[in-house]
Amino acid sequence: MSRTEFLLRPDSDRPRERLMFLGPEQLSDEELLALVLGSGAATPLARRLLDVSGGPQGLRRAGQKALCALSGVGPAKACQIKAALELGRRALAPEPLLGRHIRAPADIASVLSVELGLLEQEAVHVFGLDARHRIRHRHVAAVGQVDRVVVSLSDVFRPLVREGMAAVIVAHNHPSGELSPSEADEHLTLQLAQTATMLSIPLLDHVIVSRTGYYSFADHGLLSSPLALPSGKCSLVSDAERPCP
Repeated sequence: MSRTEFLLRPDSDRPRERLMFLGPEQLSDEELLALVLGSGAATPLARRLLDVSGGPQGLRRAGQKALCALSGVGPAKACQIKAALELGRRALAPEPLLGRHIRAPADIASVLSVELGLLEQEAVHVFGLDARHRIRHRHVAAVGQVDRVVVSLSDVFRPLVREGMAAVIVAHNHPSGELSPSEADEHLTLQLAQTATMLSIPLLDHVIVSRTGYYSFADHGLLSSPLALPSGKCSLVSDAERPCP
């Protein structure tokens, strides 16, 4: 469709005018993408991009190089698409985590499920807390592959010691969507808990997040933590120190 043909259409058929009158909620995915690309005249291109990539989620997962390779999309349009999707992702986070008071695993896990759930690689995020369990520090200790990540304990704890943190929560994502911890996840949690005890920076939780939700080691009674729900299970820390009763 040429721009001249598009301008001859009534206002009720133009995405920009429809958004201004009806609000963005009433526009289709292709209309919204067309406006991201610059004009409602780009609707045919937007429709083709959504079909080829598999919808908005497919666009979110597509890499910059893959987007640029699509017909009608160059570096500029690919950057526009990625910027719009990232802005939308950030807007879903209820509030910044810095300073948040953590009373239960859900206080941090619900935010991380949105923030980390769509990542394509596993990554280990570390949160340092003060004595009142407020988040005062954050760093990424490791980035791995789609199904595994290897992290050094020193990379987890060195910044926490330097910043004088009183407690720690560790989180990592499962791009597969599977929330159950693997044997490697359980082994890592045991190592984290033991090191945290030696450094007097207690591990309050290890949280696994995905696009479908989260799994908390504390909630499942596998960590001796003030965040833990009542449970009859033995903690991983107890397993290392004494037999389960």
